[in-house]
Amino acid sequence: MKKLIFTSILCLIFGISQSQNKTYQITGTVTDAKEGTVILEKYLNNGTIATDSTKFSKGNFIFEGSVDSPIAAGLTLKSGNSTKRVSFFVENSKMTVKVNMNANSAVYEVKGSKTNDEFRSFLENCKSNKPYQEEIDCQKQQINKHVNSLFVPYVLYATMLYYYDYEELRKTINNFSGEATKTYHYIKLKEYADRLSRVAIGQIAPDISQPDLNGKNESFQPLLKNNKYILIDFWASWCRPCRQENPHVLEAYNAYHAKGFDVFGVSFDKDKDKWQKAIEDDKLPWHHVSELKMWDNKAAEIYCVRSIPANYLIDQNGKIIAHNLRGEELKNKLKELFGE
Repeated sequence: MKKLIFTSILCLIFGISQSQNKTYQITGTVTDAKEGTVILEKYLNNGTIATDSTKFSKGNFIFEGSVDSPIAAGLTLKSGNSTKRVSFFVENSKMTVKVNMNANSAVYEVKGSKTNDEFRSFLENCKSNKPYQEEIDCQKQQINKHVNSLFVPYVLYATMLYYYDYEELRKTINNFSGEATKTYHYIKLKEYADRLSRVAIGQIAPDISQPDLNGKNESFQPLLKNNKYILIDFWASWCRPCRQENPHVLEAYNAYHAKGFDVFGVSFDKDKDKWQKAIEDDKLPWHHVSELKMWDNKAAEIYCVRSIPANYLIDQNGKIIAHNLRGEELKNKLKELFGE
């Protein structure tokens, strides 16, 4: 997970430009390739939309247009069998991009903004071999320090939401001001926070009723009658971190099931056979359901699940008492709840 955070940030964004101009101009220079095509894309809600394309000749290209607010974007350059991607923010200013098509990795340079320097500093301040939790804390501190920066709503929305509960996210969003509050991803953050408030700690967990392995709809509500605590566990057979987390959940299950703890697994699988095989291989004896629609599972939207593994711990009244307990955290929480 640690590597994924910085990989996603570094790959999705590398430069930002800020100006009071009402239009943008992207002037590109390509080395080691004279001719090819370039596609300009905008990243919206974890997807990409092609917005413009052109051909480069003699290693040069230009894009011009306008945006209402800075948008995370990218360029895809193709020449012969070579393809390179450049990630940055498109905003209304003059930007220059230099790309080396023959480099082994994505070697490029984006200039034209002091905000770009600020963003690089943001990355460098937490780029180290710090322990996992220290790195997360460092990034949160950097977000709080740069709440007026245009790139921060995107960083928070695209890479960090997993690490925020509702109260912390609400406080962070409320600290944003100025132009940052006019960005696309700030609006998405507000929408997400509104949904997250409905599954915040202290709220009653919305019911989930989906098909089990036999195709019969199963809900976690009946489990509340005979158990003190239920873990709603979101996972998938194809999710490696989920499979690595399963032994920890199994250990907690074996230790506390007889005392009144149960697990309700909600899978984001698509292939029933692979889902069933993962349950058998990992020896997961609890209740399992899935719509077999991957991320289109209705529970993903209701519970604001944007990455897995994810979980919610609820008490016998259906009230949410903890969120995203990983590793030994789950067992320690149960130890506390059962008074050991």
